[in-house]
Amino acid sequence: MSTEHIINILVPIAVQVLATLGVVIAAVVRLMGHIDRRQRETHIATDLAVKKLNGSLRYLINAFDRPAWIKIGTKEPDGTITFRMFEVNNAYQRVFGIPRLHYIGKTDLEAGWDQETAKRFYAHDLQVWATGEPQTFREQIGGVQ
Repeated sequence: MSTEHIINILVPIAVQVLATLGVVIAAVVRLMGHIDRRQRETHIATDLAVKKLNGSLRYLINAFDRPAWIKIGTKEPDGTITFRMFEVNNAYQRVFGIPRLHYIGKTDLEAGWDQETAKRFYAHDLQVWATGEPQTFREQIGGVQ
C-alpha cells in the first residue's frame, strides 16, 4: 500500500473522529452550562426559602411578649458544642438592651453576658441538645424573670 493510499484512508477517519470529538465537547460544554444554571437556580431557590423561613421565625418569635430567642448548636471538630444566637425577639432587645444585630451569630459570652450567666445558659442549651426536646427555663436576670 502506498503512502498516498494510506493518507486517503486515514484522513476521512481522522476528520470523522475530530467531528465527533467536537460534538462531544460541545455537548459537555452545554451540559456544564445547564448544570451551572441549575445550581444557580437551586442556590437562588434555597436562599429564598431561607429568607422566608427566617422571616417566619422572626414573626413567630416576636409574638412573645417576653424575651425569647432561637439558638443554633454546632458540634466543633474537638467535640465541644457551640451555641450561637440565631434570632432574638423585640422583647429581648428591649428588656436586656442588646440590639438584635449585636447578638446574632454570637455565643452568650461573646454577646456580653457575664461568665456565670453565660455558663448557666450554656448548661440549659446542653440539656436541650441532649434531649432534642424544647424546654422552658425560668430565670431571674437583672431583675427580669
